[in-house]
Amino acid sequence: MPNIRNSTGALACVGGLVLVICIFQPAPNTPAPGHLWDNRKRSLPGDDLGDLLVRAGYIGVPFALTQAGILDVTLRINGESFVFFIDSGATDTVLNRTVAERLQLSRRPSGQTIAGAGGTSQELEKVVLEKVSLGGSDLRFEALLDDLSVTNRTEIERGLAPHDGYLGMELLKRHRPLIDYMSHRMFLRVPQSGRPEDPDEEPSPRYVDLLKKQGYIEVPFVSTKKGLAVIEAEANGERLRFLIDTGAMVCVVDEVVTRRLELPTDGGPTQLVRGNGGAEEAAQNHVIDKFVIGGIAVRLEAFSKDLKEIHAAFVDNGDRLVDGILGSNLLRHFTSVVDYSSGTLFLKVPEPK
Repeated sequence: MPNIRNSTGALACVGGLVLVICIFQPAPNTPAPGHLWDNRKRSLPGDDLGDLLVRAGYIGVPFALTQAGILDVTLRINGESFVFFIDSGATDTVLNRTVAERLQLSRRPSGQTIAGAGGTSQELEKVVLEKVSLGGSDLRFEALLDDLSVTNRTEIERGLAPHDGYLGMELLKRHRPLIDYMSHRMFLRVPQSGRPEDPDEEPSPRYVDLLKKQGYIEVPFVSTKKGLAVIEAEANGERLRFLIDTGAMVCVVDEVVTRRLELPTDGGPTQLVRGNGGAEEAAQNHVIDKFVIGGIAVRLEAFSKDLKEIHAAFVDNGDRLVDGILGSNLLRHFTSVVDYSSGTLFLKVPEPK
């Protein structure tokens, strides 16, 4: 049975109106700084998928898959380039406060608060980004302002580039995103100037057939009111709900579930979690001997953490609670395609090495 390890030491998770960003310190076996995971060594489906989507009015946004599993995209704000990451576990798009200050953007209260691992909270301001160039198209959207210095300090310590912000689902869901771990592209439906949308151009049936021919299987998911994707999977025989989070570097299981299933630890040391306020808490890596998703069984490593902040946000939004987070280590393992238009996670079983 394949084994999916938490080979990086980081987690970023955001939920609802309460944003939670936690960083695990690097594990001893973290790959060399600057290394990009290269899924292209496996057979590519070619440009057919991209061609279908582009003909249907999508744009292709290339991303860099970093050694930590984060999806980095470059966009331009007021003509200046910035690096954001794609965070499907975040409701809101966030801009680093220092960038807003440098660009002298007009700020106003957002009415939303951020909570860190230490339990501290603060109200966030927001800005309107009038002209953002992404994938060759111009967008206009709001972004919350937050201090990303703790997150960026950890990135720099690991030899990675810091981030200027991240793209959340309130923005992305408007454009029916499809995130393709095979081609390292995110596709967005962006109406072109002077060209009305044609519902008959929806490419879903055609690219589903294409992916099936490439050995992918379909696993449906549901979307919350804020556009987050929640999928069902089985852990040691129990059916659970997981948030699909491209901004999380590892998988996480709520500590209540960890105790109920009596999940063993991996034998490694406890790691520290650092929140926005700098407070730290311990987290332990656990092993799910039989994790089944879409009929595929793997042995999965997952950190155990109290997800109370995420649960509170789900309750505020009237959504059912989740039992854990599916992070980038699992999404990379299956060279996933996350399609928010059809509500489908496509998984491909890796070829034997």
